[in-house]
Amino acid sequence: MLLGLFLVPNGKSQENSTKEIIVSILCYEWPLTIKQIHNRIVRTHGFNCSYQAVFKQVKELVQKKVLKENGKQYKINEKWIESVHEFTEDLKEHYSKNPNGVIGVRASVFIERTIGSNTVAQAHA
Repeated sequence: MLLGLFLVPNGKSQENSTKEIIVSILCYEWPLTIKQIHNRIVRTHGFNCSYQAVFKQVKELVQKKVLKENGKQYKINEKWIESVHEFTEDLKEHYSKNPNGVIGVRASVFIERTIGSNTVAQAHA
């Protein structure tokens, strides 16, 4: 199960920024087509990127199960939302129970994969 999407600088900041903007847009309005997402990125966010770049990033987010595709429309995958919620709840619990900075194995594995890969990270619960 995909635990979360956390973007870490990896030398491809525009690619990560595009993914962040896509997810941000779909947090407030869904479902949208890739064309609608692209238009909002350019017009609302003033971010200059091609339709093809948005297409590629949306498809990668679908592959990583962050987004869900229904025909030509996309929205955030509710299972991904639940995974992020579970992770943040676990992290909150670890922080409150361990003031000396020792977090659980699940969170440390996730963080290691995130920082170690320097890309969109996946972790399995």
